[in-house]
Amino acid sequence: MASRRVGGLVAGVAGLIACRNETAPPAPREITFAVTIHAPADMEVFADGKKIGDTTSATGQLQVSIKAATERPSITAKARLPCGSREIQLAESWYKRPFFGEGQNGPYSIPGELRLVARLQRDVFFVDNRGAAATTLRIGELHYAVASERVSRVQTLAPDCEAGAQLSIGDRSFETLRPVPSDTPGYERRIFLVDPTGKRCYELQTIRYNKYPNIGSAPPPPVRFTQQTLHPLSVEPTDLFEKAPDSIVGYQMGARNQLLEIPCK
Repeated sequence: MASRRVGGLVAGVAGLIACRNETAPPAPREITFAVTIHAPADMEVFADGKKIGDTTSATGQLQVSIKAATERPSITAKARLPCGSREIQLAESWYKRPFFGEGQNGPYSIPGELRLVARLQRDVFFVDNRGAAATTLRIGELHYAVASERVSRVQTLAPDCEAGAQLSIGDRSFETLRPVPSDTPGYERRIFLVDPTGKRCYELQTIRYNKYPNIGSAPPPPVRFTQQTLHPLSVEPTDLFEKAPDSIVGYQMGARNQLLEIPCK
């Protein structure tokens, strides 16, 4: 009789344990990622459909910590382009799986890492607004503030629509910006000089420095630009409206690109 009671008690306890195991599963692990997005553009960034932050053409990147549902979160982005907003693809440049372990003080985890890059064609504008009041540069649906009495650098994504994007300074339209050819590498940038007056003349010259004058090729000849609002440049200027230094220290070779205003002839 006693053995039956003991057997029944054991069975009851076993049943309670089994029931508890069924109703109280172990808590899911918290998966954390350090996410870095490199994108010199105005974009909204999402992880598994939830917005996690923004990038801008000024900052160029987003760094944020996220909690993910899986060890491979889906990172997407929506970019503002001159022809309107659209979703874009991000290229993964680095991935490290999160780590979970058991230590003397209990379980611990190390966040994963995820780095992505937006490979998009970009346009850079140098707006020569010297001697003028503050204004606005409009590139299709985008607009950027241009400070008074100075040269402003504006970076944006290139238009991706066949019709291109209308350029205007203040309330005056002056050009249609065409899309970048589809076979252009993603890191290429087009460089433009904007003269709101349309009356100035400029000269772009590459200055090369070489400790060994007989080695290396000669710099290209200077290029002159005359009395237009928009000037495409072959390189980005390093010295704006001031002469490049006669020499540079610390390198055997180097180059600088000076852009100067010159008299119109």
